[in-house]
Amino acid sequence: MRIIAVTTLRNAVPFIVEWVPHMGAIGVTDLLVYTNDCDDVTDALLTVLANHGALHHIVQQVPNGISPQWQALKAAWKYPLRKICDWAVANEKSARHIAYIPLVVRGKSA
Repeated sequence: MRIIAVTTLRNAVPFIVEWVPHMGAIGVTDLLVYTNDCDDVTDALLTVLANHGALHHIVQQVPNGISPQWQALKAAWKYPLRKICDWAVANEKSARHIAYIPLVVRGKSA
């Protein structure tokens, strides 16, 4: 069974190294991480992790007045990896909140 977790991160570099293996330990098989407006090295670290196959990382440009979370969720729904997973979890809290409660859990759809 494949479970994808979709989340948005911004300036979360101190938490990522712990968060990625935690997600795997709770059963998440695929991570889809969207970032925007990072002022630290979050994007660089996520790019390295993506290059090593630990996750999928997308840097999104968010126009003023648009929610980065909702923009990411809309994009994730169309993402090819989401379509082959059995379950999708939208992580409303990011890497700073390891013990999170999923915002949305939904089975695969056509």
